[in-house]
Amino acid sequence: MRIGKGVLAGGAVAVGVLGLLFGSGVASGAAGTARPYGMMSYFLGGSGRGTAWAGPWGMMGALWGQRSGQGGSYPYYGVMGGYFGGATGPSGSAGGSISQSAAAAAATSVPPGATVDRAAKTVTFQGSNVRFTAVAGPPGGPELSFEIAGMVNPQIVVPRGARVTVQVINGDTAAPHDFVVSRTVDGSPAFAGAASAVLATTQDTATPSASIAFTTSTAGSFVYQCTVPGHAQSGMQGKFLVTP
Repeated sequence: MRIGKGVLAGGAVAVGVLGLLFGSGVASGAAGTARPYGMMSYFLGGSGRGTAWAGPWGMMGALWGQRSGQGGSYPYYGVMGGYFGGATGPSGSAGGSISQSAAAAAATSVPPGATVDRAAKTVTFQGSNVRFTAVAGPPGGPELSFEIAGMVNPQIVVPRGARVTVQVINGDTAAPHDFVVSRTVDGSPAFAGAASAVLATTQDTATPSASIAFTTSTAGSFVYQCTVPGHAQSGMQGKFLVTP
């Protein structure tokens, strides 16, 4: 029985489509086992190397991968799919969870020592010790935003040489988020320590929280953002100005 080329080609296309729709796989490393599942993405594979796990990539974007380093491992969320899980902050940061009511209160509280200009949507610090809380996906607010001092994505102004401590809270029940200060959107951290782990979604009454600390060693205009793919581009970013 002869099978025509057209039939073979049609079968190959069918298999390819099924792979794109339903590709899945399992990979494990010392940091744990990941089980990503694809919908509209073709799973290519991953590998375990030491304490880090190299995440899988799909034709339509990153599905999910687990990064490891700085004392912790955490999930990476992809544009066309994701796997939501727990997160551990970098070494030296306080990680854990707080109540939803505490997260809501933190989102609206004015940081100590800060001057808030609501008309200009600016939070300004003068001293060398800067502390504030950034709530990602704040309860009752826009999902893809940060709430700081009761404002959505306000400009943060701090002096050069200040020691900045940021409590990062993910109040979002739908997506993970992180907090990174960089020169440009999608850029690397501008200062050592100026990046949080990716915080998992809020589950029931547990709202993930972590703290980061860094020194503003250089003056200039920067941006704080969520680096989960597509989030900063959708508005989850704000200006971070370091004055001379």
